Amino acid sequence: ASVYAADQGVHTAENGSDAGDQCVVYHSAGSYTGYFYCLFTDNKEEKINAIATKIEYIQRKEKMMNKLIELKNLTKNFDDQQVLRGINLDIYEKEFLTLLGPSGCGKTTTLRIIAGFEEPSDGEVLFNGIEISKLPPYKREVNTVFQKYALFPHLNVAENIGFGLNLKKVDKTVIAQKVERMLKMVGLEGFGKRDVTLLSGGQQQRCAIARALIKNPKLLLCDEPTGALDSKTSKDILILLEKINQQYGTTMLIVTHNNAIRNMVHKVIIIKDGQISEDYENETRLPAKSLEDL
Repeated sequence: ASVYAADQGVHTAENGSDAGDQCVVYHSAGSYTGYFYCLFTDNKEEKINAIATKIEYIQRKEKMMNKLIELKNLTKNFDDQQVLRGINLDIYEKEFLTLLGPSGCGKTTTLRIIAGFEEPSDGEVLFNGIEISKLPPYKREVNTVFQKYALFPHLNVAENIGFGLNLKKVDKTVIAQKVERMLKMVGLEGFGKRDVTLLSGGQQQRCAIARALIKNPKLLLCDEPTGALDSKTSKDILILLEKINQQYGTTMLIVTHNNAIRNMVHKVIIIKDGQISEDYENETRLPAKSLEDL
């Protein structure tokens, strides 16, 4: 028997004539209304996993209709050196994507321009269709997680996470509630009063992620978030980011050297010599639960 998916369910077909090894998407008024997918293999678990992945991919493409960020012909020069050479990139709401490439290729410069820490020499940065190239970072609905954590050593975990809300004079009760939610989200329940300097590297990065998310940014940028961590902790942090994207719909762009992320993201962008050399959708993305066994 073959296995196929239709109307969001997984079923079996008695023979190959009932289904083809393909995916057919039916359109009605411009939206996805149903799909049919079949994979012929002797391994039933492999069939179901492959079908579930395809269903998730189609559902995601249906939901991600809103373009959040547009980079148009971005260039960046530092003195006489051209670091970016015409970057064009679209980022959609709820997307989880990565910029990969060797050191010095321009991926971190691209991230810093989106964040507002650098201005492009030429080109446009659009946020929901509005040009923001000259808008300072604090006025953008974007937050950044850094490789070095950038935590305040004189503040405890909860105070670090709530720092941005304190600056905005948000009610302390509201801050406390939001901090508790963030601690639970990143797996640091009970750590609120801890000294951040006594945390492990992975725990400090979880604290930094919570601080970046507490203001509910439209886009979370992560600049080498696992660069200072060992391989096991790096995998844990990437799995955490994937789960946050999946459960809360937070749009994320991750700059990293860690090729393991290719298995997790919706889209992979490879930069070489200041240009995008590859840009492809990941139709075979593994869910976070599967990645824990890699």
